[in-house]
Amino acid sequence: MKICLVNGSPKKKGSASGWFIGELQKLLPEQAETAVLASASYTGAPFLEQLCDCDALVFVFPLYVDAVPSHLLRILTELEAIASEKEQKPIVYTVVNCGFFETKQNRYALDVMRHFCRRAGLPWGEGVAIGGGAFLGQSVGIPLEASPKKSLRAAFTAFAASIAQGKTGGVDRYVEPNMPRFLYFHAANYGWKRQGKQNGLKGKALYRGWEREK
Repeated sequence: MKICLVNGSPKKKGSASGWFIGELQKLLPEQAETAVLASASYTGAPFLEQLCDCDALVFVFPLYVDAVPSHLLRILTELEAIASEKEQKPIVYTVVNCGFFETKQNRYALDVMRHFCRRAGLPWGEGVAIGGGAFLGQSVGIPLEASPKKSLRAAFTAFAASIAQGKTGGVDRYVEPNMPRFLYFHAANYGWKRQGKQNGLKGKALYRGWEREK
């Protein structure tokens, strides 16, 4: 079985999408032939041919304005034209994550991927929508087995099984961090303030910048 995982993040390294792909790979069957492609390194026709030459195609990307990142959308548009003419039809699966705690923000992006499959004539497998993606995907020191990520672990285990079985028309899974919402926001606020200080800004300077943009 050939499985192609596409990292749809515009970042070339250190992305949450890359971490999700790495964890998902660990749960796929050892005998499966897996390949990871980065959409940021898109090379045109050879890239698209690799996508078509597989049994399962897994797109993993961050949410951009409730939809698909523009550079990935371009790839999907070109893939649609090629895939519709192919006899071999890979099953499409999707993992989309957002910075919002509420995972329901990802539902429209999954709808976009389903519509893409219909237009391209590709079978739709299922999707995983992840809220709090920045925390779940970038807290690399916290393993997937840890309590804050237990819902993600359960969703990925079932998702990997669906991919291995070639399941289509599955139910999408919605995942949020296993922590109180207020604690997630507290951690997020601490994170951006720390980034500001690392770039030479103090708390008051950050606040004044926010006031000017209101």
